[in-house]
Amino acid sequence: WTVPTAVDNSGKQPKMTVTPAGIKPPHKFLITTELPTSVMYTFTDDSGMESLCDFGVRVVDTEDPKLTEHCENLKTETKEEAVNVNWTQPVFTDNSKQPVRGNCDKDSGQRFYWGTTWVTCT
Repeated sequence: WTVPTAVDNSGKQPKMTVTPAGIKPPHKFLITTELPTSVMYTFTDDSGMESLCDFGVRVVDTEDPKLTEHCENLKTETKEEAVNVNWTQPVFTDNSKQPVRGNCDKDSGQRFYWGTTWVTCT
């Protein structure tokens, strides 16, 4: 963005302040799901009169999380009709650096019966 400027009828340059303090282009805004970051420029003349220029910036994450550690297919042999099966939960990472919680449709340690059962984690 271009930093705004202001003029005053006195001929003197108004004092400029910016909020958040010190922000200037180019600025690396964080990815957020919250409200936009508000950038506000305030120009104040020697008489205390003010003029404002503000805008909001919201960076939207469009990249899916990545699976970085996944479990292997498991084969458990037993003479029992059902057995508890444990596995390591898959690990996901995201470019936003925010923690990603994976959800599996079955729980590690859950009881499984003879046959093939697929576990899906997203």
